Amino acid sequence: TTSFLTQFLFLLVSTFGIDVCQSNGNLLVSGGDDKRVKVFDKREAAIVRTFIDPHNSNILGLLI
Repeated sequence: TTSFLTQFLFLLVSTFGIDVCQSNGNLLVSGGDDKRVKVFDKREAAIVRTFIDPHNSNILGLLI
């Protein structure tokens, strides 16, 4: 398994933003270079959910 420190360092290197869930301080959400939103649970010391390219849209299609 990947260690907590390795996962945490990966989040720091490739991450543009990190936010803490207001209703559950154990959950951190990050987004970065890979266009994925990752949910990290401190209790499990692991990424528990990944959303792949959640902001994919065709804004040009709306303008044309």
